[in-house]
Amino acid sequence: MAITFCRLGYLVKNHCSEGVDIDIWHPSNSSSYSIEVKTTSKNTVQLGHKDVEDWEKKSREGYETAFAVLRIELLSDWIVVKTKGIPTGTILIGRLQGRAIPQLQEEVKGKFPEVLADYAPHILNKPQEDVLAYLDKCLEKEKKNSLARADERAFNISSCDRSFLKP
Repeated sequence: MAITFCRLGYLVKNHCSEGVDIDIWHPSNSSSYSIEVKTTSKNTVQLGHKDVEDWEKKSREGYETAFAVLRIELLSDWIVVKTKGIPTGTILIGRLQGRAIPQLQEEVKGKFPEVLADYAPHILNKPQEDVLAYLDKCLEKEKKNSLARADERAFNISSCDRSFLKP
């Protein structure tokens, strides 16, 4: 998921196992989200008190908080929702859809299949204990590529803006 956000132009901080999973910030519109990510093979997902406490902490820090869920099955898509008011315990995934953050959810749904296609063949050839370290390296590479693209866009915009100043 973090790689997906890099490719969408967000600056990303991946927290792995400490608190909320991913913090993202988009330089073009200043939107920032702190996102808990879960996958499940069931129709439900578990939310603990710690998840809600982490969201509340991130909200106090100025982030919009979000919850991203992928039910692992054929033709399933990510659901990305607002966290306000989500209770702890067992949550039916279908009941989350009414809380969607449409713009963010559609961005993820559009880009994630590309990221999956790029990395799945490599992940499937690695021993399970090496997968997270491999993905961490991939994320660092994607972050550098994302920053380079952002710098290029900024340069192109600056060049365009200067052209308006010519007599």
